[in-house]
Amino acid sequence: MAERSDAVHYRRQTATPMRTISAALVDAEPGALRELDWHPNGDEWQYYVEGQGRMTVSASESKARTFDYQAGDVGYDVSLTQWLALTPHRLVQSHLNINHAIINGLPTVKHPAGDYGDTSFACNQEPNAGIASFDGRNFSYAHASRCTDTVKARSAGVLTVSETCRALGDGSPAKPDTMTFKMRLKGPERFDLIKGNVSRTFRRCGALGYFDKH
Repeated sequence: MAERSDAVHYRRQTATPMRTISAALVDAEPGALRELDWHPNGDEWQYYVEGQGRMTVSASESKARTFDYQAGDVGYDVSLTQWLALTPHRLVQSHLNINHAIINGLPTVKHPAGDYGDTSFACNQEPNAGIASFDGRNFSYAHASRCTDTVKARSAGVLTVSETCRALGDGSPAKPDTMTFKMRLKGPERFDLIKGNVSRTFRRCGALGYFDKH
């Protein structure tokens, strides 16, 4: 790993008609390491112009994968479940030999990780009971954490979810508790949470840890 401050050079492009996309041309000397960065709401493409490089992608639950690249390669972090859900289902079934029920239950929208709050309150005034934190795969709450969420069925934008939580909100171990609820997807940052006869709408308030700062 290079320790010199001039081992990585950024040549940023400022004149671009694409207002929702930022780009940078990065020159890295052999052995250099660029700083860590993360995008809770956006995707990142890497195109390798010349030489060789290595990229590590870290996800939720302390999971990470490292890939090697060379000139002409493209590195992109993609949601596998979303990709499969948006691919013609008959094609997915014929290649992977999985049944329609599983394919139909795959989410077509990739919800960004972050803290979601009940729309009955302003984000900076949410009570603990109105907070649901999403790490990109599973939810956790003020009263329950270490939860595993599994989509059991999907119909007209409504997901049937089985959730098992194995800890209290503070992380203390607890007897596993499983419940089933429904989610109505209303966009990448908004959903209805339906438990029994009660439906509540949640929207994303900010990155994980948002409520710790307010």
